[in-house]
Amino acid sequence: MGVTDWIGTDEGNEGKWDTAANWTNGVPSPANSARFLDGDQSVTADLTPSAATILGIFVSSDYTGNIGTADTFLVLTDITNHIDIQGGNQVYIQTGKDCTNGVRVRNWVSGGTLHLKTGTGADDLTRLKIDRGYVIFYAGEIDKVLVDWRVSITSDSRLKVPVGGGTIDLLEMDGGALVQEGGTITECKAHRTSLTITDGACPGLTTYDSTTLWHTTSTLTLGEIHGGSFDASGDGRAKTIDEIRGHGDARINTDNGRGTITVTTALIEGIGEYIPPSV
Repeated sequence: MGVTDWIGTDEGNEGKWDTAANWTNGVPSPANSARFLDGDQSVTADLTPSAATILGIFVSSDYTGNIGTADTFLVLTDITNHIDIQGGNQVYIQTGKDCTNGVRVRNWVSGGTLHLKTGTGADDLTRLKIDRGYVIFYAGEIDKVLVDWRVSITSDSRLKVPVGGGTIDLLEMDGGALVQEGGTITECKAHRTSLTITDGACPGLTTYDSTTLWHTTSTLTLGEIHGGSFDASGDGRAKTIDEIRGHGDARINTDNGRGTITVTTALIEGIGEYIPPSV
């Protein structure tokens, strides 16, 4: 397993990923990781490289550039190992089903962000694992996302699905925070997590000792709330909850004071609190 370090300043080819002279050991390949150790030259061109499978990406805190741009993501077929962002860098990656181990990201500094897109249809990503850091998922589909799952450190990992964002079939969180402003999370299971769902679809929700702000107008098919809180009171728009179940000391508030929330079935078990919708 080798490495190749980004220089990026070859005259006339500044910022081009696919220029061998911009690297210490040639363009990244399946046999080596791309390292960004220092300097400030961002990767801004040749963002659909000929060698689209690489071993991994390592970004040092001494590197102050970015990888890819908000308009043009770096397209990679496979990233065998993890993406390690140690600074406040913005990394824009698009990948898909041929990323055999999925995408695994770690970020040790607040502000550093992995901006992620996947392909569509057959190019869906099988797995995203956020050990630590901040990921914004813009488009495509991911079969399974794990956030802070059984990581021994305490972190502030965050996942954001923005307006127009992609689809996650299964999201499992053990700590960290979710902000959903769009897209679809078909099933969400959260342990000790802060969830802010302002829009988009999340029909299946199971939480344990978590805090949930539920403001989306999409229907909640089934909510299982084990401890913690579920609060739909802060948004006046009409919304429907087919079934919600409170367990333990769960606190559930479905009254926004405007009579625009419909709850078909509410089952409360334990010593928690349930505030039904006002008429």
